[in-house]
Amino acid sequence: MTSRSKLLLAGIIAAGVVAILIYRGFFVSKNPQYEFIEIKRGTVIEEVSETGKVVSPEEIDLYFKNPGQVAEVKVKEGDTALVGQALMRLDTKELFIKEREAGAALASTQAKYSQALAGATNEDIKVYETALANAQKNLIEAKNSAAEQVVASQKEVQAVKTTHDNLYETLKNTLRSNIVTMSTALTDIDNIFGIDNTTSNDAFENNLGAINFQTKIVAETSYKDAKFLKQEAVVVVDGLTNTPSSNIVELAAVKVKSALNKVISALEKTKAVLDYTTTSPTFTVADLNAKKSTIDTDRTLNTTSLSNLETGEQNISSAKNTLEVSQAKLASVKAITLASVVTAEGAVNTTQDQLAAKKAPLREVDKEVYLAAIASSQASLDLIRQQINEATLYAPMTGVIADADLKIGELATSLVRALSMISTNLEIEADVSELDIRKIIVGGYLTATFDALGQEQYQGKVIKIAPREKLKDEDIFYKVAMVLEQPAPLRSGMTADVSIKVGERNNVLTIPGNLLIKRGGRYFAQVLVDGALKEREIKIGLQGEDLMEVIDGLSEGEKIVAKIK
Repeated sequence: MTSRSKLLLAGIIAAGVVAILIYRGFFVSKNPQYEFIEIKRGTVIEEVSETGKVVSPEEIDLYFKNPGQVAEVKVKEGDTALVGQALMRLDTKELFIKEREAGAALASTQAKYSQALAGATNEDIKVYETALANAQKNLIEAKNSAAEQVVASQKEVQAVKTTHDNLYETLKNTLRSNIVTMSTALTDIDNIFGIDNTTSNDAFENNLGAINFQTKIVAETSYKDAKFLKQEAVVVVDGLTNTPSSNIVELAAVKVKSALNKVISALEKTKAVLDYTTTSPTFTVADLNAKKSTIDTDRTLNTTSLSNLETGEQNISSAKNTLEVSQAKLASVKAITLASVVTAEGAVNTTQDQLAAKKAPLREVDKEVYLAAIASSQASLDLIRQQINEATLYAPMTGVIADADLKIGELATSLVRALSMISTNLEIEADVSELDIRKIIVGGYLTATFDALGQEQYQGKVIKIAPREKLKDEDIFYKVAMVLEQPAPLRSGMTADVSIKVGERNNVLTIPGNLLIKRGGRYFAQVLVDGALKEREIKIGLQGEDLMEVIDGLSEGEKIVAKIK
């Protein structure tokens, strides 16, 4: 190896040494220093802290039950009133006048009862005997008049019914006549077309509707329809007995009317066929005119039959209305006369009872009526006296006058508040989150401070937990009521900071809460294992303000890392 090579190798070795020294000086850290704290036993107290306010547990608004003008106000706002103390009074002058009137009415009712107990005089009995005789006379006259009016009305109904029945008999005869008229017309039409009548006249039939053959087809169809409806009508009319019901006769009239209209239509269509028919040497103009004359005659007869039928229907409709009116009149006469007789009989019975009552001693039931009237008068008097008593407002509890709304001379009603009172026993109310409410129990102890009273602490306890939740900013809270167990100069509305004791455990493993690492609802503490820093999961029990209870994960005397230097 040359000397130049040796120098180069020495330089490389020196550079490597320098690099190692630099690396160790800058990149290799020194051993860390730790401070530890030993896990010891102690006492853990868990509290729920909330801000609340002082309230009155009982606030009462006082109203007058009856309207009136305020005559006297005996208290002012801020006064302390004892239970039963008079607070405000209305003007009662008119009520005292009504009291005297009610007292007089009661005395009059009692006097009438005494008079009834004494019985009726001979003059009174004579008056009722005369009244009974007059009532009996009126009853006889009412019965006679009722009988006369009913008989006259019945005769009127019978006369109308006879006319009504005769019109139905006439209608039946008209229907039978209509059947004959339609049959004749249909036979005449058939003699022209030769549909059912096999006797034929080829020369005549060949010329029918020759100018407009379609009229023949329409007319023959109309003839068949008319014949069918006529046959239906014949069945209904033949079914009419000597005394058919009015409904059956009217149904037959409807059938016959429908058939008549169809026959008339068939005659008109047949006439149209004849108008489009040509003559021939074997079927002369005279023959054609004779056929037309027959059809015209049939149409006139059937049209007249239809008119007579409609007239008969109208007459029956009018007769039915007249009969209904007369029957309704008879019913009304019977009702009116019966009512007059009943009224007259009632008058006789009433006067008989009155006469008997006058002659008889006062019955127990009558005594009860008088006594009931006396009780009613007494109740009216008591009601007025009650209103007099209610014209004064009395304190329903011992408390402080919060508001005096009405003044002397103002009008009081049941809708206008007169006074309001608050209880002298104040409470503290606070809203507790649903996350903490399960920890609080009625009777739990607490410590309270008040902004208005400085830093002095007052002891108290929980007296009530609301069963229903309340919503604040989308979060659920429950109202908790508390009272102090020592006197304090509280006023409604004061702000209170309360710490409610929810748990205490003695002689348990404890750990300062600030040394715990909370991650995802789990708790960890740092311990040193073989010189390396590691996290160990522990289970926490009660959680105090400074200390927390260790249930699992650490042992007494074990040390955890409190600080790293």
